[in-house]
Amino acid sequence: KMHKDFNRLQLGCTIAAILCAPGSIFFMGGANKEAKDSARRRVAEVASNFDSDLLCMASVFQGWYEHGSQNVDTGKCFNCGKKCNKFKGCRICRVKYSTKEGLNNKILDIVNSTSSSVQQIISRRDPSLKKHKSNVPLSSSFSSFSLSGAANNKDNDSDINDDCFAVSKCLSEFFQEEVGEVLVATHPGDGVMMPMVNKRSRITNSSCFLQKIRKVPFRHFVALSMTQMPSG
Repeated sequence: KMHKDFNRLQLGCTIAAILCAPGSIFFMGGANKEAKDSARRRVAEVASNFDSDLLCMASVFQGWYEHGSQNVDTGKCFNCGKKCNKFKGCRICRVKYSTKEGLNNKILDIVNSTSSSVQQIISRRDPSLKKHKSNVPLSSSFSSFSLSGAANNKDNDSDINDDCFAVSKCLSEFFQEEVGEVLVATHPGDGVMMPMVNKRSRITNSSCFLQKIRKVPFRHFVALSMTQMPSG
């Protein structure tokens, strides 16, 4: 749908790959509680620059990808200048970058591989697409995306041409049970409601929703995941 309705094949494939990944792109482990709390604070700090956790992750993936991308003509890494795998990029540079930024290199590698494979499959099946090269850098405009309009119905041309609208429209259509509503728009930390499953819930503390006060508060969102705590 992202490709057919909004001409955003690469963005759609990257988001799908992140959602399907078998773990977090952030390294959340640690030898003790302090280390784990530090990891959560780090994620929250990154999220504070975005209006969407998912698109924050897409931006983080972009940064990781660029630190191992290569010159198509020479086959050498732009970062270290060494020869690298033309399909997987420079593993050495990406591992170093992941360690420095507290990222899960293994999961990011899976996201990259999945996104590239899906893009190639769709490209081969759609004759309207030009020959598609895998591992093409994503748009640098991820920071402008938002899922705040997930439950809105907008159909004018300005919305159709907006990345924010494209992402939120697709997610809310295919994951209706994940669409939630903030109970008190100005205080999202007070709780949210998931109408399709008739459950009250809370947003995780590291979410971008809780990192800053917005002039126009969010009312709706699409949850990336929902976890039922032992307390119910």
